[in-house]
Amino acid sequence: MLVTLHVSIDGETSVLTVPPGQTLLKSIELAGLNPPCACRQGTCGACMAKLLAGTVDMPDCPVLSRRDRADGMILPCQALATSDVLHLSYDE
Repeated sequence: MLVTLHVSIDGETSVLTVPPGQTLLKSIELAGLNPPCACRQGTCGACMAKLLAGTVDMPDCPVLSRRDRADGMILPCQALATSDVLHLSYDE
């Protein structure tokens, strides 16, 4: 399943295609965008972004608090899409 990802970084929104099994962060970077990131392993929280629409599968990442998760925050370095369309914002 190819996924359409709408991603906002620094007020600019881009629309990308995410192939199956690829993390959102990798897809964003391969599209030539520069999202914040550091460890790429879900331990630092630097890539934290807000999932505005859609669903993802993501391992339990201790860097995200219960409140972060309740507020829709995800770690794109760990997140795999589970819906056809996603809206993600680094600007929230």
